[in-house]
Amino acid sequence: MTPLAQPAPGGGELAPGVFTGVPKPGGAFPLEPPVYQGGAWAQSFDVHGLGPPDAMQFYVAALSGGWRLSKPPAVVGHCETAVTTLTNGCTYRAVWTASSERLEVTAGPDGASDGGTELNLVLSSVT
Repeated sequence: MTPLAQPAPGGGELAPGVFTGVPKPGGAFPLEPPVYQGGAWAQSFDVHGLGPPDAMQFYVAALSGGWRLSKPPAVVGHCETAVTTLTNGCTYRAVWTASSERLEVTAGPDGASDGGTELNLVLSSVT
């Protein structure tokens, strides 16, 4: 298994570029650059043409090799009224661990009329 990130020089946090090795569904566009806060790297993406349930299924399949699903996909909070057939209005969260890394994936409606997904990735070191 290839780690997604390497420790930054002189510290335990993960170095910039951490999300280059994280699989992302087709049609995923970063909303901003990765941000390091509270001991974790986070980045948000807009995913066109894929609803939140399908985005979460993408990660279940894409991370099956070398990653352990420690918290299966589950609905977070309440579901909003669906705006298109791509989304059921729910936000999902799941957590995977591998070696010394923890990846939290959250996928929810992006609020646009295209029915896309706002995808949030949080990657941290596990000690």
